[in-house]
Amino acid sequence: MYSIILVEDDPMIGEIYQRKFSEEGFEIDIAVSGKEFLNKVKSKKYDLALLDMVLPEMNGTEVLHELKKSGKFNPEMKVYIFSNLTSKEDYDKAKQEGADGYISKTQFNPSELIEEIKRLFNESEERKKNEARMSGKATENKDEEKKKRILFIEDEPVFLEIFCTKLESDG
Repeated sequence: MYSIILVEDDPMIGEIYQRKFSEEGFEIDIAVSGKEFLNKVKSKKYDLALLDMVLPEMNGTEVLHELKKSGKFNPEMKVYIFSNLTSKEDYDKAKQEGADGYISKTQFNPSELIEEIKRLFNESEERKKNEARMSGKATENKDEEKKKRILFIEDEPVFLEIFCTKLESDG
């Protein structure tokens, strides 16, 4: 499953999200400050960071700036701002500093957030597959692509047996 780091300075909120994500099979770590987050992403590969904007020592945009400047993190890691700050200025500043998206904490309850994160991961995987197909670097086995697939729906076993025997004999 995917590895997530949540940057949240409120221990109760962090624990709620940690439990919910763990129950869904995600590997999740919590960082309570921007500095702790920056240290963790240097030593561990995460697929997604959920970064609060209001943090001790450094705010979310300062953390983003340092993260992108350092280059010492998984370059495929997506960073989504996860905050109660929802002004256009906050959104624009986060995007300018390199955020991949912005999720308002009030927009989703914990269960809904998990579904949204699953959707984002699925969307990202589909985008990667499409890019690979478009570039001619599809990862599927070329022999597998040549195989033909048949969907045969029949409730009478004798017809299925005859059909399979015929397919085997025809090669």
